[in-house]
Amino acid sequence: MNLTLSQLDIPSAARRLLSDAAWQAYPTGRSPAAVRAACRALAEDDLFAAPVRDRDLARGAWAGLWLLHGFWDESHSLSQSLDTPAGSHWHAIMHRLEGDYSNSKYWYRQVGPSPVWDEIQQQLGRAWSPTEFVDRCQRADRRTSASEQDALHGEARLEWQVLFTYCWQQAQATPLAPIQ
Repeated sequence: MNLTLSQLDIPSAARRLLSDAAWQAYPTGRSPAAVRAACRALAEDDLFAAPVRDRDLARGAWAGLWLLHGFWDESHSLSQSLDTPAGSHWHAIMHRLEGDYSNSKYWYRQVGPSPVWDEIQQQLGRAWSPTEFVDRCQRADRRTSASEQDALHGEARLEWQVLFTYCWQQAQATPLAPIQ
């Protein structure tokens, strides 16, 4: 897969919601209220370049978009309503970000084996375990070196990007490429 967000053919109405400022602030930032209003003003399909074939994955992409901007309530509501691996994955990320680590691990276990995790490992060039990542994030809350925080934030951004790209591609009638 190895795509970047700039390579996705996201319609212009939604593209501004994937701004560099939001991306740089993730996972600790919160966008202004105007961004919440802009998200609410879009129709679900406005995020996609092709007709949506899988509504659950489309909602998963939206859960990720809300999460990118720090709007946890909206993200949580969507991800919790999805009885899918992608919904569980977004749910796990949201609980990790809020510091509810045991709940995050529970939701990661609900995901099961995931091609998203394989892609994260491939891009990192090393083994990756979501529950070990949660443990590393939890430990970082107690000893916060700047270099460790930067590494964790980079890993969190990679996880977000891979999961968002997966949901976005697979939700559409003609996905760009299957995840291997």
